[in-house]
Amino acid sequence: MKDRWSHYLSREISIKYKAGIYSLCHLFYCACYLIWWDTFSISLLQIAEIAFLSYFICNLQVFAFNNFDEADSVTGKWWVSALLCTGLYLLAVYFMDWFDDHVLVILGFGAWQLFCYYCVYLVNKLKRHIDTKNFNQLLEAYKKGKGQDYD
Repeated sequence: MKDRWSHYLSREISIKYKAGIYSLCHLFYCACYLIWWDTFSISLLQIAEIAFLSYFICNLQVFAFNNFDEADSVTGKWWVSALLCTGLYLLAVYFMDWFDDHVLVILGFGAWQLFCYYCVYLVNKLKRHIDTKNFNQLLEAYKKGKGQDYD
């Protein structure tokens, strides 16, 4: 029971972490669009839509697309998953009318989303590399100290 709970909790934290990152990326894109049109405010409803849409699609990423932005390498399957999720974002953005039916802005949002996916992939890959390096250093220190307490 404890292992199931910790696995669920770990996965849920990961989903919310990614949803937060993608929500911030979407808010940045929306802010740039609004500033371009000399609008300096955003609807609270649109902010809620951004947050809920990011959370929903991040759940799909984890459960339906094997958590592709945490993959070890960019493969064909990674691109298919990224394009499908981006397509879902584009459909939602179009129907929620975030960009006033400006098709080029909507397509730019899709390109921005793919760029964000790739950046998150790179950050996750870098974090795994750093964690592996730190773990190996701790292991070597443990072997040299024969079990002394290390923090």
